[in-house]
Amino acid sequence: TRLSEGSKAKLKSKSNTYDTEDNDDDEQFPKARYNHSAVIQNSTDRMFVFGGKSGTARLNDLWCYDFQTRSWTEMATRGHKPSPRSVHSCCMLPGDNQMLLFGGYNVR
Repeated sequence: TRLSEGSKAKLKSKSNTYDTEDNDDDEQFPKARYNHSAVIQNSTDRMFVFGGKSGTARLNDLWCYDFQTRSWTEMATRGHKPSPRSVHSCCMLPGDNQMLLFGGYNVR
């Protein structure tokens, strides 16, 4: 099922199916995207999603999904922010508190 802008998918845990619902006006969530990277932080039960493409635009935003609260938060980065990119990889470093981003395309 393709989601429209302003909708989200919510997992029904007992049936392992997804259901769509309208987005609350005050809830934030990332743009629909593809060719992004995602990594799970096991110690906090969160997933981080970086970059990718939305339409023809490459992105360099970092989002966090909390599996406990089922909510998204846009994260700030420290230091030099990576350039917008797609088709890249990432992993959590030992200690589970730093994400390493590498490779990808950042040209138009």
